[in-house]
Amino acid sequence: MCSNSAESVRWHEEERSKNGKMRHPADGEAWKDFDRLHPIFSSETQNVRLDLKSDGFNPFRTTSISHK
Repeated sequence: MCSNSAESVRWHEEERSKNGKMRHPADGEAWKDFDRLHPIFSSETQNVRLDLKSDGFNPFRTTSISHK
């Protein structure tokens, strides 16, 4: 809808540095695996991927780390 938003969602493909360093989720293996599994979806650079992070949060207490 907005040209500024459209540019922002394409940034990962058109503008980011692709020098092998991890600087964006698109540089990660999970993103690359998703692209390999879903080539039709990933062929459109404006398609949005939801990236969830837990940062060590352990809601089911399956590890020895506890957060209070």
